[in-house]
Amino acid sequence: MACSIDESKIQVIARLGRPYATSGWQVLQSFTEIAKTATSFECLYFREPLNGSWWLLDGHEFKTQTERLLIKMPGVSQREAAAGFVGYELGADRDSFLALGQGEYYWIDLIGCYVETSDGAQLGRIESMIETGSSDVMEIVGKNKKHLIPFDNKYLSVVEVEKRRVVVFWDERW
Repeated sequence: MACSIDESKIQVIARLGRPYATSGWQVLQSFTEIAKTATSFECLYFREPLNGSWWLLDGHEFKTQTERLLIKMPGVSQREAAAGFVGYELGADRDSFLALGQGEYYWIDLIGCYVETSDGAQLGRIESMIETGSSDVMEIVGKNKKHLIPFDNKYLSVVEVEKRRVVVFWDERW
């Protein structure tokens, strides 16, 4: 498959982090579960932080070191050169994401959704998702309060990603 750049379809999946060791590797900071499988994408893209133009990433390398995914950018062989890419974003074409089953969601689709209680109280917006091992947790930031609510059927009433809305069984005072 030939890779082309359609910026409207590229989804940020990770950020290039601090240099790792001295040979040009750097830590890949995952925003999603998808980034952990970045090595399987045929086409990946990168850009400068916050809305630079996307560029096709070619000639890069990946490796796993102590449960961390590392990336080596093309032509980078020293720590100092890798430091120049800190903060760059890694993206993938949304059309290349695997289809999910009923009741499964990509974190990137949940982040930004508005959350309300089953009684109609507005809690805020999902700022991030936290992996805990048992249940993922939604970090919801409201006007005056932050809520941490497990993303678990016990607390979920409605999830409407296309409407950017999640309804939870939760008391706004918690």
